[in-house]
Formats: sequence, C-alpha cells, structure tokens
Amino acid sequence: MLSSLRARGAARGWARATGGLAASTAMSDFQLAATELALARDKAARGLFDAAAFASREQPLLTLMAVARHAFTSRIPGGSEFTPAPWASAGSAFNRGHSSW
Repeated sequence: MLSSLRARGAARGWARATGGLAASTAMSDFQLAATELALARDKAARGLFDAAAFASREQPLLTLMAVARHAFTSRIPGGSEFTPAPWASAGSAFNRGHSSW
C-alpha cells in the first residue's frame, strides 16, 4: 500500500470499496503522512535534519498516521462482510478486519 503508485491506488480503491469515500480519504492521508515521514527520516540519515528538526517533524506525522488509521479502521465492516486487502499477506492486520486492530 506504500511501495508503488500502483499499490497505493489499489489500497485507496480497496479502502473505498470496503469503507466508502471517508475510508479512501483516510487511506490517502495515511499514505501521504507515511511518505513525508520516510522523506524526513532520509533527510535525517543524510544529515540534512538535526535531531531536533527531525523530532519536530516526526511526531506530527506519526499523530496524523494514527488519526488516519483510526478514521480508516472505524469504517471497515467486520465479520463476513470484510473484504481482504489484495496486496496484504494473510497475516496482515488489513486481512483480519477491524476487531483485531
């Protein structure tokens, strides 16, 4: 859901089919925050961010990811109606439904 544009699109499509437009929007927010966090970590690893600059960027992104994840998971139906995520492995939280998150 993060490694390629194709996978990102599939994840958003799955989110929309599983939880509606709000779930798709939350998935997009999660993906964007994850990308921003990866870029910030890369800058920190290359010495372009000092520890304080990285920390000030990291925490808001982690918070946004948590909020987006909650917004997404609260819209996933449980039980037999749950549609497994096609990109995720069988053991992934995306294939166990809302109740196991």
